[in-house]
Amino acid sequence: MRTYGHPGRLGCYSTGEPGGSLRRKARSRVLNASLDEFSAYVLTERMGDEHVFAGLCHASSAVPRDFINVFCQATILQQAAGAPAMTVANVRSAMCDLYDEGKSGTSRTLSPAGQIG
Repeated sequence: MRTYGHPGRLGCYSTGEPGGSLRRKARSRVLNASLDEFSAYVLTERMGDEHVFAGLCHASSAVPRDFINVFCQATILQQAAGAPAMTVANVRSAMCDLYDEGKSGTSRTLSPAGQIG
């Protein structure tokens, strides 16, 4: 299987697997969507419930860079689990992973405001 783009980015697709054409269709739909359509897609189809977005906001402490990092990591975890939508558990695990990376000195970390005490 060959993957194009970052695995955590919305709309990346892969070839060599049955879902590849579905991902291309979803990518096209996202790229051609209005802001309202994109928001509805992310909030209803990519997230399991309304608590997921709230969890992302809380985990990032309103720091846009941290929001993107947690969102990407949570998406990777959701895809690895084979889940159809992101869950609060994915967000919490992503936050812990990023915090642990920060403690070990790797580059992709949460800002001090987003760190767990």
